[in-house]
Amino acid sequence: LAAIGVPVVGSPGFEADDVIAAIVDRLRGSGTRLRFISKDKDLKQLLADGAVEMYDIHTDVLITTAELFAEQGITPAQVIDTLALMGDTVDN
Repeated sequence: LAAIGVPVVGSPGFEADDVIAAIVDRLRGSGTRLRFISKDKDLKQLLADGAVEMYDIHTDVLITTAELFAEQGITPAQVIDTLALMGDTVDN
């Protein structure tokens, strides 16, 4: 990616989802519209109306707060509680 001019952001010792969350947190409220590409269910908690969207490249679906509510009946603030109650074999 660096060879074609795409910025690569990371931090040693941190997973990609942690870096994505830190970037979203830092830019939230700046007026910057963010869209990240991931399939990580935990990241749905970062969604924000008109500001933060998630794109699932495997299913070609853009996930917004409205899509999350239509699909699962929850808001971004309820994602972690929902996952904790459901359990997740990936996260043990």
